[in-house]
Amino acid sequence: MIQVLRKTYVQPQEVMLLKANINYTEFHFENGEVLLISKTLKSFQNTFHQYGFVRINKSDMINVQYLTSTRAKYSYVTLTNNLELSVSRRRRKDVKNMVLS
Repeated sequence: MIQVLRKTYVQPQEVMLLKANINYTEFHFENGEVLLISKTLKSFQNTFHQYGFVRINKSDMINVQYLTSTRAKYSYVTLTNNLELSVSRRRRKDVKNMVLS
């Protein structure tokens, strides 16, 4: 379990996506629930990276275990809930390395 606020904990394997929203981060869970935390995505980046998360663009960080497909040379990724996200040009190499490992 990871502590995200003083009394709020999350299981990283249940989180599909972390999405930046100005100075907030939205946690999207596999059951469809969304949790809004008043911290930036950057503050969670190092913590969640060790659990198989990869930053794919300026505002999204995905859990690789929920990745179902990639297309156009890792330009887009699709998650298990059929959500398609674009991958920034500078982060495609990181995504490719995480998928192939």
